Amino acid sequence: MNARKAFAVIAIGALALTGCAGQPGANSDDDDAATGTAEQLIADGVMNEEAVLAEPATITIATAAPTAFTIPLYMAEAGYDSFKRRNLTVKIENMPGVDSYPLMATGQLDGNYSAPDVGMFNSINSGIDLAVVAPTQIQAEDAVDGLYCRVDEMGGKEFSWEMLKGKKIGSSQSNRGVSMIQIAENLEKAGVPVDEVEVVQMSTSDQVAALENGALFCGLIQEPITAVVEEAGHATFAARQMEIGFPNGSVAFGKSILRDNPEVGFAFVAALAELYQNELQGEWLRGNEAYFAELLDQPQDALEKMTTPTYALPLALPEGYAATFDRTWRNWDDLLQYEEPLEESQVIDDRFMTFANELLGL
Repeated sequence: MNARKAFAVIAIGALALTGCAGQPGANSDDDDAATGTAEQLIADGVMNEEAVLAEPATITIATAAPTAFTIPLYMAEAGYDSFKRRNLTVKIENMPGVDSYPLMATGQLDGNYSAPDVGMFNSINSGIDLAVVAPTQIQAEDAVDGLYCRVDEMGGKEFSWEMLKGKKIGSSQSNRGVSMIQIAENLEKAGVPVDEVEVVQMSTSDQVAALENGALFCGLIQEPITAVVEEAGHATFAARQMEIGFPNGSVAFGKSILRDNPEVGFAFVAALAELYQNELQGEWLRGNEAYFAELLDQPQDALEKMTTPTYALPLALPEGYAATFDRTWRNWDDLLQYEEPLEESQVIDDRFMTFANELLGL
């Protein structure tokens, strides 16, 4: 991979995406919903059959920080060819996913590269235009992202979920995010009520410190920071973060794309799928750590210790994706603000994935 040649930074004139007269999206009751289809947008001349935009545009995507998880997004911001060819500039705003959803709802942000959050589901239920549109990475089968627990408190025993009863565990999203899916499922199987485990919201770096000083029994740690924890010796790997095959995160769009400028969404997801296909298959990380370390401003040796994440094609979300989150969050009485589970089609807008898969012959 020739980083300087393939991923040179570009400067394209920006098209404001907020406040435009809009096309309806996934949660709209507008009778003209068909105007948001790829076919109609092509007929209208705002993009062509390969999702090349008729006019240059900028899409602003929020993500928490430059990490290995966000490599595709930072490649996009650096001007990867599939975005450049489509007249699309990607701008990144760093913020937690939980903070991005309100801004996406009002059109102040176009989307995020994060994971579904309780607030997103509550907003969708209230009629706000938000939707998951594509998956991000899948944890490799040999990955060591997951729950790390203090060795001394395990008392020399093999980890069991019963050990969490009455204990504190750390999570960057508290009990509101994707990491709780496996936690809740395993606690239920072990007969441990979730309210008997205290989930403390703190950053990954704070969890590392808390594991060292004994403030937490367990923390949810991602690669490559897992290597720091293992080397310190205070805590050890106890359980995977995600079920094999379930995406770690997602791309989501808000009002400015779903309703106002869906052609920009088609261009973004098609370009992202092309990036997955051309650059992120197999052991794509190996041999390219130096480039990605520079791209993310992260230590190269940390990336060298990581397992290579998977970017599955064709783009798809697991069956029952929304229901999995809904079922998880119902373990806590104060999270979801509605009674009946959301339909998959209320949470997922699959027109962007469908178009990208067909365009790339996936």
